[in-house]
Amino acid sequence: MNLLALALCLGLPASAASRPAEILRASAAAFEAKEFRKVVDGLTEENLQRLRYRDLPEAYILLGRSHEQLDANDKALGIYQLAEGLFPKNVNILSYWADLLHRIGLDDRARPVYDRILKLRPGNALANLGMAEISLHFGFLDRAADHYETALNEWDTNPSIWRAFAEVLSLRRDHARAIAAIERSISLGPDPESTYALARFQRAAGRTEEAYANLAAAIAANPGRDDLPHRRALWLLADGKLDDCLAEAEAALKRSGEDDPLALWLRASVRLRQGRATEARKDLERAALFEVEAPFVASVSKAMLESLRGAP
Repeated sequence: MNLLALALCLGLPASAASRPAEILRASAAAFEAKEFRKVVDGLTEENLQRLRYRDLPEAYILLGRSHEQLDANDKALGIYQLAEGLFPKNVNILSYWADLLHRIGLDDRARPVYDRILKLRPGNALANLGMAEISLHFGFLDRAADHYETALNEWDTNPSIWRAFAEVLSLRRDHARAIAAIERSISLGPDPESTYALARFQRAAGRTEEAYANLAAAIAANPGRDDLPHRRALWLLADGKLDDCLAEAEAALKRSGEDDPLALWLRASVRLRQGRATEARKDLERAALFEVEAPFVASVSKAMLESLRGAP
């Protein structure tokens, strides 16, 4: 497509064909209007060659992002790599390239690109966030925490980054800082998942009463979730609160029509501690049947049944 045809396609006067900057502005407007195919059709190789050199980075980014929106990630990667060859120190180009590589799971290729960005701009939030997520994926907790903390220097009002930072701190058993970070996340954007995380961190720190209170709040805010009442029941069992654990398990079984393997295991565990082995066996036998739905619970239930052989 030549410049005259492109100008007409974008609704510009024919005189705009001699003004590449107008074509770039129109392509940007088309991108903002989510007309991604129009951007791709307009920014052909021929037309890119006619743009001013200083306008090429923006044009390549528009083209790459449009390919992404059209689910053509291979083409987008090709565009970013071409642009990087021309502008190896352009942080915006490197950022879109690294971000796409990271999002599609090519972290081994994304990591050196993020490294290049950080050599150019050590405090770059996007690169630090990408490196934090990659470091966490590979189990480098200290490195992940450092990158999250640096990203938060710029993006300190983003609750999801604070929550991710808190999770890493918790994995490092830095409970006090994890609690402070998740509380910061909640102050910026309260949500039940963060409240649940706070409960977990408080329990790990030995703040049991606060943990139960926040877990109760998370359960109240998520009435359709079974995993949160299960978590409370497991805590109650671990804390030796057998009657409360049994009540939680019974409530879960009532909701599921006796088809909740973890609740069956919980009830069996309580009954064993209460000396009610016969009743416990029945629950364990039923829980052991859920090999596909809950393989771990089924396996543990079978092991417990084996240990009960010969018991009265």
